[in-house]
Amino acid sequence: MAEDASRKQWIAACLQLGAKGSDMLKILLEENLPDGVAQQGWRDFDRLFQTTCITEKDGNVALDNEAFTAFAKAEHLPLLQKGVQIYNGCVRALGGAENHDCRVFKCLTQLYLSAQMVLKFQSRG
Repeated sequence: MAEDASRKQWIAACLQLGAKGSDMLKILLEENLPDGVAQQGWRDFDRLFQTTCITEKDGNVALDNEAFTAFAKAEHLPLLQKGVQIYNGCVRALGGAENHDCRVFKCLTQLYLSAQMVLKFQSRG
C-alpha cells in the first residue's frame, strides 16, 4: 500500500506543471471550452484519468491499460479527444520548447492518444 502511494506521488510530481504551464493550460482550456461548466467537467475527467489510468513503468509514466479498460466508457471519447486538442495546443503554444512543462504536455498528449486508441479498439468489439 505504501509503495502504491509512493508511486502515485511520483506520477503526480512528474506531471506537475510550473506557473507558465499552468497559465498556458488555463488559456487553452478557455479557448477550447469557453463554457465554464464544460471546463470543470473536463478538468474533473482529466484529474480522474490522471489518478486512475496512469502508472509508472520502467521509470516513465504510461497508460495503465488494465485500469483504463475498467475505467473507460464510450462517452469518454469526446473528452479524450478534447484532452489531445488541449494538451497538443499547449505544446504548440510553447513552441515545442524542451522544458519541463512542454515535456509534461507532450506526455499527456501521448497518454490521451493511447487511451483514445484503446477505447476505439474496445468499441469495435
